[in-house]
Amino acid sequence: MTGIVLFAGGEAGRIAAERLAAMAPCCLSAMVWDHQTGPAPEIEGIGLVDEERAADCGDTLFCSGYGSIIGPTVLAHFGARAFNAHPSLLPAYRGRHAIQWAIAKGEAVMGVTIHRLTSAIDHGEILAQEAWEFGAETSLPQVAACLASVAATMLCDLAAALARGEEPAARQTPAALPYWRRRRASDSAVDWAAPAAAIINQVRAGGPGYWAKARRRDGSEVRFLAHKAGGAPGTVLLSTPQGCLVSTVTGVVWLVPDRPLIEGEVLGDGDATA
Repeated sequence: MTGIVLFAGGEAGRIAAERLAAMAPCCLSAMVWDHQTGPAPEIEGIGLVDEERAADCGDTLFCSGYGSIIGPTVLAHFGARAFNAHPSLLPAYRGRHAIQWAIAKGEAVMGVTIHRLTSAIDHGEILAQEAWEFGAETSLPQVAACLASVAATMLCDLAAALARGEEPAARQTPAALPYWRRRRASDSAVDWAAPAAAIINQVRAGGPGYWAKARRRDGSEVRFLAHKAGGAPGTVLLSTPQGCLVSTVTGVVWLVPDRPLIEGEVLGDGDATA
């Protein structure tokens, strides 16, 4: 292996770049950065190149957090040595906003897939997967940060294996499940007839440009930036002199106790014999 060219962007790309650059001996030779995701990290000794020059900088392509489609000429040059870290358990949630859609649809188990890059989006041979479970109290930034770290670790493991001359074996080729388009602002309108858990997941999946939202009677828009949810039924989410918010199996309930409760404590079932 003469070097890895990393196509990267966002938090996932930054973490992958820093981890790969820290490997000894250094295997990261250059980086193609998606500037729409923010400024590129400054890593000593690792230059930024455009896509057209990527083929001159190494024999292996890694991708993490890169939001654009890599052109056929680049893919043809790297061939079977082009790999992507996708933040879902493929073949589920192919597409750019995989984490947001998974949260919005109420998935508790999410993860990262390492697969070969092909012209079909998120459809190359699956080489490795790692699953993580997240509770309803976990926000989108927390899920994304966790999976970004997982993806970087998996790419480093792959880089080490390639450096040893080990070729990764395909576990499976993803089935042709639907491609999930980018989320739109219209996907964020809250349906108050939906179950409480679905509304919580919609708020969790929100972010800049995609916050869960509703309209007031005067026509003005209100956005929901955070939520309260407990990992276990009976968790006191909020306690005030007027009452408390307690999590249940399907959502939350507002109750007025006869004594003060502590936020974060978990209530047990009442003693029916008392």
